[in-house]
Amino acid sequence: MVEKACLASIWKNGLMANAINFKFDNYKFFTSIEEIDFSMNEGLCTFYLPRLWNQKSIDGLLTLYKKKNKKEKVDEDTLYIAPIQITLDKEKHSDSEASFFSGIWPELESKISGDLKVEVMFIWITRENDVDYFVEANKKILKERTIEINPQYTSIVKAFRCINNELEDILSY
Repeated sequence: MVEKACLASIWKNGLMANAINFKFDNYKFFTSIEEIDFSMNEGLCTFYLPRLWNQKSIDGLLTLYKKKNKKEKVDEDTLYIAPIQITLDKEKHSDSEASFFSGIWPELESKISGDLKVEVMFIWITRENDVDYFVEANKKILKERTIEINPQYTSIVKAFRCINNELEDILSY
């Protein structure tokens, strides 16, 4: 129920994360990663929602493409990708980031043009705000092959009240 309320609020109001305004223009449902495509239309933000309600890694995915723009301080064409995980208890979903990067990310990454800058933000929505932190890219070498564990990304934790004040009030009882 909490997830649905948060997703509905994001659908209605958008979401601000890491100084990026994800006010989406389009939403799409997906059953598999093959159904996710990245629009390269300037400023187009798409909200992807899993058809399977209990998708293991994420509850939603926001994408936004911005062209180089000095006024908006965008130094190069950039694709912003923001997987969203909504939970009452972040500790019970602590493997969501690793699960996203090992399961979903490799397929998504293969759909991205090689010369495009990509900025990934893993957004947690939970009871309390927490410190956002930068995660370095992580790779390992297996049989003389370099395997990416995760790209560099920012882990962002937002409280329910940042998404929907009424939801925060209901949950505090």
